[in-house]
Amino acid sequence: MLWQTDLVEPVKLDLTITPALRAEGQIRDFIRRVQDLRKESGLAPSDRIILFVTASPPEQIIFESAQAEICRVVSATELRFNPGENIEIRLERV
Repeated sequence: MLWQTDLVEPVKLDLTITPALRAEGQIRDFIRRVQDLRKESGLAPSDRIILFVTASPPEQIIFESAQAEICRVVSATELRFNPGENIEIRLERV
C-alpha cells in the first residue's frame, strides 16, 4: 500500500453500492455457485453443460444481461430459466 503524505485534502471514498455494482456482484456469486456445482458433479473444465436456473424476474434480467459471459466462464451451451422466488441451479452435461 502506498501513502501519499503531501496531499492537501483528504481522500474521500464513495462506498455507494449502485444497482450496476450490485448486479455485478450477483453475477460473480452466481458464476461461483455454478463452478462449485461443476466441481461437486465431478465435471472437467472441458465438459460442456446446460444450465437450468430458477430465479425471480429481477434476478433473471440480471443473469440474462450477462448470459454470454456466464456461458463462456462456466462452459455452458445454454442458460434456461424458470420463474421462482429463490435461486436454484441445476446443470446437465451435454
